[in-house]
Amino acid sequence: MKTNKRESFIMTGIALLVIAGVFIAIGLSQPRIYTDSTQNAVTATEKDAKGDNASKADSKSEKAQTTLPDYPLNINTATLEELMTIEHLGEKKASAIIEYRNHIGKYTSVEQIMEIEGFGEETYKAVAGYLTV
Repeated sequence: MKTNKRESFIMTGIALLVIAGVFIAIGLSQPRIYTDSTQNAVTATEKDAKGDNASKADSKSEKAQTTLPDYPLNINTATLEELMTIEHLGEKKASAIIEYRNHIGKYTSVEQIMEIEGFGEETYKAVAGYLTV
């Protein structure tokens, strides 16, 4: 009887480890989205100079400025700033997407970003889930 109980505990432990491993793998495989937090940086002396009311107003405006866009982004209407919130898309690649959009008129599929110089299959796979037409 003790052996069955011990085996049951061991099997439960192994199952929990496997489940934890799956969740970790899923979490690590998701692309990361970054925002530019340097735009909202305010030093302590600036806050003191503005006073309490100005600090509260700054806090509200900072929260409004750091909200992420809704994904997936439409590459036919997305702004440079919106595109730059996606990992693997810095200013250069985001600008290239917009320049190519202006050149062709309108994207008909997300796959068309691979036609842009500097965009390979790896970059496409990393950002495709965040884009739509």
